[in-house]
Amino acid sequence: ATAYVSLEPCRHRGKTPACTDALVRAGVERVVYAVADPGGSAGGGGAALDAAGIRVDGPVWPVAVGRRENPMFFHKHETERPFVAVKLAVSLDGLIAAVPGQQTAVTGPEALRAAHELRAGFDAVMVGSVTARVDNPRLTVRAGSVIPRVPPARMVLDSEASLAETSALFREREGRVIMFVRENAQQAELERLERAGTEVHPVPVAQGGLDLGAVLDASSETGIRSILCEGGGRLASSFLAEGMACRLYLFQSPYVLGSAGVSAFPGPFPEGMWGQWVPAFDPERLGDDVITVYEREA
Repeated sequence: ATAYVSLEPCRHRGKTPACTDALVRAGVERVVYAVADPGGSAGGGGAALDAAGIRVDGPVWPVAVGRRENPMFFHKHETERPFVAVKLAVSLDGLIAAVPGQQTAVTGPEALRAAHELRAGFDAVMVGSVTARVDNPRLTVRAGSVIPRVPPARMVLDSEASLAETSALFREREGRVIMFVRENAQQAELERLERAGTEVHPVPVAQGGLDLGAVLDASSETGIRSILCEGGGRLASSFLAEGMACRLYLFQSPYVLGSAGVSAFPGPFPEGMWGQWVPAFDPERLGDDVITVYEREA
């Protein structure tokens, strides 16, 4: 039998036995793998299989292709900070809401299902305080065909610690609720949020809001390795402008919201920043909408 795998089989024992041992025990005669494992302890599985008498072909993909298919895996071997992806649903004229302060359904049901399946692949789903108040999201996986092994944590950046405990995300029983606030937020507000079941993390303030680097560092310390930022526009723009976002999922509808709407990308952005972003895959049709996935070139 021949085994085809996207990543070089690991040769170390962690929470599970080594993949190389399992392949040898199974009597596999040939292994074809796409990209080499970048991990120091896990890498070298191909050589171990070859030494065991198994024919090994690989890597058969360029590293860039492997990173595109499994970006989070490669990211965690390069930095302690979580992998951050930005996801936005925008109108044809680049807006995320018809008017400020109004929840707007921008895309259709097919895009909604795809967005929920996307959430299932991340450790946490993040929004800013304005989005939390206006849209009152639950930030859970409720549609699509993917069931997460662990429900993603629900994250909110709320510098004043003023989000009401009646918000929808507090009513969900499964998964963690994590909130980032400024370091000098009112103690009474912090205690109120903690009573509602929230993990509260004070972080420094930077220009324009909370220090996103400190937010990511604190997220890593709590075991979060990947974050899907679903807006709003200012928070998404900050991650993009500060070079902390690795991927952008853009769901675009064919409809126009008009001049009174809320921009998806209010900026400001460094000169030449958008030239670093290129499509990772061909655009995909989702009902009336289209999703395009972008990645930031190294």
